Order: sequence, then structure tokens, then C-alpha cells
Amino acid sequence: NARVIAIPEYPKIAFATPTFSADGSQIYFTQSYIVPPAGQHDEIDRVDVNGGNVIKVLDDARDPNISSDGKKLAFFRFDYTTYLGGLWIADIDGKNARQIVENDSFIAISNPRWSPDQQSVLFAASGAPRKKLPGAISATTREKLAPCYLDLFATCLITRAFAHGLPWDLWLVSADGKKFEKVTDVGADSPQPAWSRDGKQIAFFDSTGIYVADREKKLVFEIIKGGGYGGFDWR
Repeated sequence: NARVIAIPEYPKIAFATPTFSADGSQIYFTQSYIVPPAGQHDEIDRVDVNGGNVIKVLDDARDPNISSDGKKLAFFRFDYTTYLGGLWIADIDGKNARQIVENDSFIAISNPRWSPDQQSVLFAASGAPRKKLPGAISATTREKLAPCYLDLFATCLITRAFAHGLPWDLWLVSADGKKFEKVTDVGADSPQPAWSRDGKQIAFFDSTGIYVADREKKLVFEIIKGGGYGGFDWR
């Protein structure tokens, strides 16, 4: 039953990163197009799942994610002059936007995901923090990881990550931006994260496979070898 619900107005406009609203009635997505000579315009739009007019929610914003109560939006803003981006949150209508991860905190960040309790936002970050982060908690040390999910897992994953691109790890930031926690320390290759419904586990998909980080046990488990790139969710 696939159907088209929105078509770019011009051929050079791209739609990406779609996500459902909490009640499933609308889809929020990124609309982008190149601005010569070296810029890009990003905006977050929404459209009814049955089609209709595309409505702009936010300018200068991309990669939307909606809290489970349907009241808040998490997204990124990217500066195409410095090539750095920051994490923001706003009301679902785009109002009252505020930054919770500053642009110079990491080399790059992506894939925001609200926690099930709406108290924090999970995101992927490349490289070590470039500045001191408030209330930062380190990830589980390698010695504490479970066997296969450690030496073999970490070595294989980090090696492939460097082969394909920058190494990434998952971080949590509180909704007020005052507390950070590093969730993984594995150097994943463009990880796409997803929360379990109870918030106790975080699955992520990258070029090497599918993995689950258990927040209580402080362990990372390999679920499936062989991965790829693209969207990922846990239902």
C-alpha cells in the first residue's frame, strides 16, 4: 500500500529523515537544497499521512525526532560556514527552540532520539568531546564489557569504522543540557540508534551489524553481524 504523500516543488529539493508524529497522523521530515556557492538550506516540514499541503515547522533545522508524548521536537542545526552542528529542542510547533549541545562540542553529531520518559535526548557523536561537558559521565570501560561484546566486538567495529568513515559513539544529554553521559565506547560507523520502550536498552545499527547497549548492565551485545546504512527503529 505504498503511496506518495509529498513531492518536492523543484527537482533539486531533497526530502530526508522522515519520522511519525506521536499519534501517527503526520510525518515530519527534512527538506534541503543547495545554496550556491557552498551553502545549504535546511528546514523541518510536516505533512498529513494521507497527503495534503506541506507545512513548514522550523527553518535552519534538520533530522527531526518527536518525544513520545508528542509535545517536543529534537533536531539539529548545522552551520555550513564552520561545518559544525548543534542539538536543539523545541515545542512540537517549532516555538521556544533552545540549544542543549553547542556547535563546538564534537566534530559532528547526528541522529537525535528522545528517551521514552522525555527527560533526555540520545544522539551520535564523532570523536571525543572538544570541550568540557557539564556533568559528564564516562561510558563503560572496556574491561567491564562482556567477552564477545568486547575484544572481538570492539576491535572489529573500530577497525571497520576507520575504514568507512569517522568513528562515532552514542551520548545522552538531559533535556536542560546540564548533564551528559557517554553510552558507548566502540567507535561505531554511522550508528542509527533506537530505544527500547522501557528505556533500559538502546539498539543501534551500523555498517558492521546490529548491537544492543544495556544501560543497567553496562554491556554492549552483538545481535547480528553484517549491517549497512539507513533508518532504524525498535517497535
